[in-house]
Amino acid sequence: MTGYSVKAYNNGGVTVSNSIDLPNKMLAAGGVYVIANSSANASILGVADTTSAVTYYNGDDAIVLFKNTDTLDIIGIVGVDPGSS
Repeated sequence: MTGYSVKAYNNGGVTVSNSIDLPNKMLAAGGVYVIANSSANASILGVADTTSAVTYYNGDDAIVLFKNTDTLDIIGIVGVDPGSS
């Protein structure tokens, strides 16, 4: 996962609010890497690989998976706050 990172853009912002660089390790085929909120339920924390502030979002923020500077996946739209509804 060298070069991979997850970055959060909160409240319609265009600058990174929180981020995490993923560790230099290899995932097995079909494997997962779980990033949890430190306040998550114990059952989630029990399977988490790490905790990070990148998980501090409320659903109206953009979360982006990068490989170096390339966007691989995104939830939401950076720079757009969809509002509370």
